[in-house]
Order: sequence, then C-alpha cells, then structure tokens
Amino acid sequence: MKTLSMLLRKILLLAMLAALVATGRVAVESWDEYQMACQTQSQLNDIHSGLLFDVEQKRRELDLLDTDSTYYQQLAREEFGMVRGNEIVFIVPLEE
Repeated sequence: MKTLSMLLRKILLLAMLAALVATGRVAVESWDEYQMACQTQSQLNDIHSGLLFDVEQKRRELDLLDTDSTYYQQLAREEFGMVRGNEIVFIVPLEE
C-alpha cells in the first residue's frame, strides 16, 4: 500500500511538472509574440507619424496654392521650367 501511494505521488508530481513545463513553453511563446507585436506597433507608429507630417506639408502647400499667387509662378518655374514672355533664359553648364 505504501509503495502504491509513493507511486501515485511520483506520477502526480511528474504530471504537475509536465504541466508546468507546458505552461512555461506557452508563456515564452506568448512573450515572444507580445514582443513582436510591440515592435510592429512601434514601426506602425513611426509610419503613422511620417504620414501625418506628409499630410501637414500637403495642407500647407494647398493653402499656399489657395492664397499665394506667386507660389503658382514659383512652381511653374521650378517644376516645369516655364518663363515669362519677356524673360531671357541663360543655361549655364555646371562644372563637374
């Protein structure tokens, strides 16, 4: 009877140990997933901040287009190489 009780205790102890190991493994996997999720969230926050900055720049540019007529002229000159009819364009080659 005593040996049966000891055997049952050993089996119970092994079962508890197995459950503890399994729980620990799940906890480690969950922790790794949590850390990956935190890293992903951080990356997404950085992207979001960059997009908010871009949107603010576009809003400022739109405001300039709505309110500043000289901005149109500046864009025409810089982006499209346009000139007024009475202007002479000199092309100066850059030194290498």
